[in-house]
Amino acid sequence: MNPSLPPRQHYADPLTRFLHRLVAHPWVYDQVQIAAGARTTTQHLAAQVALLSGASLVLDVGGGTGLYRGLWPESCAYLATDLDIEKLVGFRAKYPNDPALLADASALPLAAGSVDVVLCTFVSHHLPDSVLAAFLAESRRVLRRGGVFLFMDALWVPSRWPGRLLWRFDRGSFPRTATMLTEVIAEHYTLRHQERFAVWHEYMLLVGRKESA
Repeated sequence: MNPSLPPRQHYADPLTRFLHRLVAHPWVYDQVQIAAGARTTTQHLAAQVALLSGASLVLDVGGGTGLYRGLWPESCAYLATDLDIEKLVGFRAKYPNDPALLADASALPLAAGSVDVVLCTFVSHHLPDSVLAAFLAESRRVLRRGGVFLFMDALWVPSRWPGRLLWRFDRGSFPRTATMLTEVIAEHYTLRHQERFAVWHEYMLLVGRKESA
């Protein structure tokens, strides 16, 4: 990792461990996301979703409790995957007609070329470099030719003290700069859109397309 990035947390602090246990509850998790700026992030993501048409299957990798399911029509098949079974239970409670799958992002149990859109929000900072690279390769594999990759995550911006504070308590140990994320995603996708905006964190939203098989 870049030496300018924060040190990886080992969560020995009792307060941090308590907060992590608390946020593990699906309802609490949703409220924390709202407090952290989910309404703003949803607006930015919704603007890009509105530009898409004909998506019959959306794969939400690390989808948690389905924070962004409401951006897609009910007629759209929506599959959420996550490694946290409790969050998937929360997803199913809200969206009983949508499937949820306990699955590793770096080894997706889906056929090649079977997905129209891969959505990845607030996941990359939980993944070490090797797993992030494997996930991006997997996401491209499962996308059909011409499929869309929607990515959003908070950035490591040392000059933003609210962001530094939030990273202090985040379970993710791998926050990255905008440059680092753009470069690694561009290895797998043709980038069609990129924007940055701030709430407490500074965020980056990227839209990539799989141009070839």
